[in-house]
Amino acid sequence: YMTDERLKIHYPGQVSRRQAYSLYGKQSTPDKKDGMKENLHYLNVPVKAKYSFPLDNQFGFFALAGPTFSLGLSATDKKDGASTDLFDSALKRFDIKLGIGAGFSYNDKLELRFGYDWGLLNQSQVSGTTASINYLHIGLAYKF
Repeated sequence: YMTDERLKIHYPGQVSRRQAYSLYGKQSTPDKKDGMKENLHYLNVPVKAKYSFPLDNQFGFFALAGPTFSLGLSATDKKDGASTDLFDSALKRFDIKLGIGAGFSYNDKLELRFGYDWGLLNQSQVSGTTASINYLHIGLAYKF
């Protein structure tokens, strides 16, 4: 989705709420030695503030920061053809992440961005165990 409102501060930079985001996120673990594989699917709603700094008439640099609200859609643990729902036994469905990122823009249409989000809530349902979901993301966006 894309937000479409701008708040300009002063030249040469600007603060913008017009950004492109992906709402769907999938994380998975590689096959482990014991044959187990985990797949996590989330609906992510990022709320990021973005500061843009033009380098010239076509290129710009930006930084962004803010929370992401995540709702688990599906989480499975597969081993030997059997599947277990991790939201029933091990993980919580809701998470709040705090993230930062940066990137480059071209003609205010094309963006290359990268960032990192830290999970703030304990995701484990198992007593005595803590778990958080953090992720590195890299993206390419084209704004129509």
